[in-house]
Parts: sequence; structure tokens; C-alpha cells
Amino acid sequence: MNTWVSQLNLSITVVFDGRQKDPPEAIRGHLDHLEIIYTPEHQTADAYILQALHLSSNLKEETVVSSDLELTGIAKQKGAQVLSIEQFLARVVKRKKRHKQTQKTFQDTKANRDRLRKVFEEKLKNDEPPNS
Repeated sequence: MNTWVSQLNLSITVVFDGRQKDPPEAIRGHLDHLEIIYTPEHQTADAYILQALHLSSNLKEETVVSSDLELTGIAKQKGAQVLSIEQFLARVVKRKKRHKQTQKTFQDTKANRDRLRKVFEEKLKNDEPPNS
């Protein structure tokens, strides 16, 4: 997943419910463009996501990916974009295919390589200083 995120230049945060034994603040980890958060003690992942949306300066740029209809409903009301997990994966696959198509490398034919080599060899021969 991290490879896709990096290649497609996405910024993704995955939020998990923390456990009772976790510290009172959220635990954050990063792997390139992928951020992983375990919520603080006594806060659900859904509540953390809604709080993050509340603090966002540009809700139109935020997308909540979840199968939780209550969470996506509230996120949508706040102005964020919402996607189901299936919709998100379909978009990533589509974007990956587009990215892959633009990353194709040019391969020249053998005949054209031979032609260019002859041109350069001739140019090099003509540019050599005469022997004195």
C-alpha cells in the first residue's frame, strides 16, 4: 500500500481505535506518505476523524473512506468528500493504471539505434583533428 501511496503522490491517514492501555494522546507513525494513528485512550477512531475534520482548514480537500454510514454521513454534512472502501480502491487502481501508462519508457528500434550510431561515428570521425 505504501508503494502505491508514494507512487501516486497521495497523502493518506489511517486511523485505528486505540486500546485502554495506550497513552492518553494519539500514537502516530509515518511511512513516507502513509500516516498511521492509534487514537488516544477513550476516543474512538470515528470521533478522532470527526475532530480532525473540525480542525481542517479546507474540508473540500478531505476525503473520508469508510463503510460506516453514520461517520460518512456526518463527514459529508460537514463538507468532506466520502468514499466507500470499494470506491476508494477502484479510484486507486484507476489512478495507478494512468500513472503506469505515463511512466512507460521509450524503446527505440535496433535499426534506428544502428542509424544513429553511424551518424555519431561519422560526426566524430569528421570532428577529429588531422594527424600532423
